[in-house]
Amino acid sequence: MNLVITVDGSHGIYIGGKDDAKNKTALKQHGITHILNMTPEKDSSIQSGIPNYFEKKRLFTYKRVPVYDTSSTNLLDYAPMIVAFIASGLHYGSVLVHCQRGVSRSATAVLFYLMSRQGMKYDDALALVQRKRPCVNPIQSFRSQLVKYELQCKEKGLIKENQKDKKTDDNKVREGKTKKRKMMGPSIGPQKMVKCETNGSSESQPKKKSSTSKNGEELKSSKDNSDKRSIGPTLPPGFKRG
Repeated sequence: MNLVITVDGSHGIYIGGKDDAKNKTALKQHGITHILNMTPEKDSSIQSGIPNYFEKKRLFTYKRVPVYDTSSTNLLDYAPMIVAFIASGLHYGSVLVHCQRGVSRSATAVLFYLMSRQGMKYDDALALVQRKRPCVNPIQSFRSQLVKYELQCKEKGLIKENQKDKKTDDNKVREGKTKKRKMMGPSIGPQKMVKCETNGSSESQPKKKSSTSKNGEELKSSKDNSDKRSIGPTLPPGFKRG
């Protein structure tokens, strides 16, 4: 069995499987007083049911949630009862929540409690449980039900960050990104201008060459005209044009 969370500094919530449920020594060592059995009644034709091994001896307080690990199982209907039993048990000692292997049903039950009584969001609660017991992996149907339960808890104010707050946080993030872009604008702008200026200067070089060439042509033309004037017919001395 694996300890998921300690409440009030002494009593904890554990997740386990069949072997943990029948290990009396380990149960006593961990201070277990309440056991939540997330399997159907044991039947000769059903292999999935697990007995409440020490119920007749009254060594522990038991509660059974007779459900199967299938997509047709609706655990949401049992959520209030699950949360109430775990919360009550923690007043007396530690609580073991188990199913066949401690992977899906028992994990889902603990997640109900973490969201409802500890105010944890679904993603955070699942991450915590998987960190404490790596094999935890609720089936997809239970995950969908957990998401619905999270919304119910938010609507009731049991989870502090409601949907509105989340949107507000998302808006703040977007605003922060926008401001960051605006702040970066001036630094980017000149760079573009510089780039454009650089491109302009590089592109203007041919123009300057062209202008120089043109001036050259003009100079040449002027020189030619001068030359033409210089090579024109020589007037007789004292002759003036009329």
